[in-house]
Amino acid sequence: MTEGKHLLTHALIERALRGGPRSLPELAVAIGGMYPADLKPILAELEAQNSIFFSDGTYRLPSSSPQHVQINGLPTLGLLPPHPANMDWRYDVSTARLVVERSLAASDGAGLLIGSPSALVQWRELAPTRPALLLDASEKMVASINCQTINSVHQALRFDMCRPLDWHEEQKYDVCVCDPPWYREHYLGAMGIASLALRLGASMLVSLLPALARPGASVDRHWIMQQADQLGFHLFSLEQNALRYVTPQFERQSLAVVGIDVPQVWRCGDLATFVKVREVDGEVRVAALMPLANMELAERDLSEILVRGQMWRLRGPFDDPGITPELIPIEPNNILPTVSRRYEGRSKIGLWLPDNRVFGIRGRAAFWHALRQLENPGLASLPSRPEDATIVEALRLLEPLLATNEEKADPKGGIL
Repeated sequence: MTEGKHLLTHALIERALRGGPRSLPELAVAIGGMYPADLKPILAELEAQNSIFFSDGTYRLPSSSPQHVQINGLPTLGLLPPHPANMDWRYDVSTARLVVERSLAASDGAGLLIGSPSALVQWRELAPTRPALLLDASEKMVASINCQTINSVHQALRFDMCRPLDWHEEQKYDVCVCDPPWYREHYLGAMGIASLALRLGASMLVSLLPALARPGASVDRHWIMQQADQLGFHLFSLEQNALRYVTPQFERQSLAVVGIDVPQVWRCGDLATFVKVREVDGEVRVAALMPLANMELAERDLSEILVRGQMWRLRGPFDDPGITPELIPIEPNNILPTVSRRYEGRSKIGLWLPDNRVFGIRGRAAFWHALRQLENPGLASLPSRPEDATIVEALRLLEPLLATNEEKADPKGGIL
């Protein structure tokens, strides 16, 4: 390797590790795809110079802060692990820092973060006194964040981005980060909220799906640009593959079913930066967003239950007390073989685990009460009514699922 390339590689490694510790494969991907066997001796050289350190399977900079320590006087914000029903892909640390640094540079005011909890983690670290509000549809996620940020300028609000016409907050924001699921209604909703919430001249950073993400993605990208223009935004810049996402446990599980092993970070998105150039007439805005007014999404039927730090989803209604519970296999190995929303098998799901294991269910009320007892052990009581026996049976069926889920839990899943 020439001296110039050597120095460049060192700089890329340092930049990648500023976002936090990384394993050898993660670091190889982060610096541009260098072959791990070629990268390892370079890392060994940097270790010998005490420029980096290696421990617990990861490389880090000497100044890297361990997770869950005090930063700028504030405790590090921990996030609940993602769930597939939430379509919850999250930025890796370096990407989260990138969008937050861009946001902080764009203004000196408050930030609105739509569907981007990992950005709130970095905002809290980089700007401990700058207000930021996260909008997230998950009740459990919002409650968890607000428990950690009491009396802080960093808060979360439960809000469905696909319900932009319900946004009536008077607070105006100076910059917005939008990281919606890569579907039209989520983009339209997120930008619809931003069109009303942002001040004139404010920047909106949008995570844009790549042109080959799925059939029709190129058409969707063009449509998103048109909607942004209709809502008062002008495209300022478009950066290809600027955003990287941590592979969630549920996607890793589905890919493993078909024999594909992926690195910790492989999914990329484009970063589109818009500027709000005009206020849109209220009637025009309502007309643009009206297609979302009566839209029903299947995921809304799935209740959230937090069990031992993991999110479980259960489909209601729970109006069949006394029915003997049963877990019904609906997929080979009980694993949903895809993360695509277009997959028809999703409609059969009654119980959905965070690792993408799925089941049909019978006796929904029994499973509901059983999971609620697991979520809040103080609710448990001795059987005293006929239907209590069904709850005991549901607990018996759930116990092996709990054990397996904890064994597979991704230790990094709750960080970003």
